Order: sequence, then C-alpha cells, then structure tokens
Amino acid sequence: MAHATEIHDIPAVPASSLLRRVGAKLLSWLEAVMNASQANRCRLEAQRLEALSDAQLSAMGLPREKIVAHAFRQYLYL
Repeated sequence: MAHATEIHDIPAVPASSLLRRVGAKLLSWLEAVMNASQANRCRLEAQRLEALSDAQLSAMGLPREKIVAHAFRQYLYL
C-alpha cells in the first residue's frame, strides 16, 4: 500500500508583522510574570527566615543581616 504526502510551504511571516509584534509583547509579559512570581517566592522565604529565632538562624549558619541576600541569592549571584 502506498501513501502520498503533500508538503505545503507556509509563507514566511514578515519581521514587522502584527503577529510577530504581538508574540514579542506576549513573551515579554510572560517573562515579567515569571520574574514577579519568583521574586514573590524569594520574599516569602525572607519572611519565613525573619520569623526564626536568632538561635535557629545560628544553627543554620545564617546571620540575621544576611537573610535577604540568602533569600534572593539566585538574583544577586552571591
């Protein structure tokens, strides 16, 4: 049994097309939402650590003044 397959070329979308511009805006919006979500998680982690006692922080080897840097370390590259 033989099968025939037709291949249709899809015309290239011009660089200045509306579709491309909308796609770029959507991508930038999604990146902003993802960054805000991650920053919120870091903020919640900082709040959780702030609620710990000095003894608990000491047991973790984390001085209180370094909590924010610790929570946001992936953004600060520390």
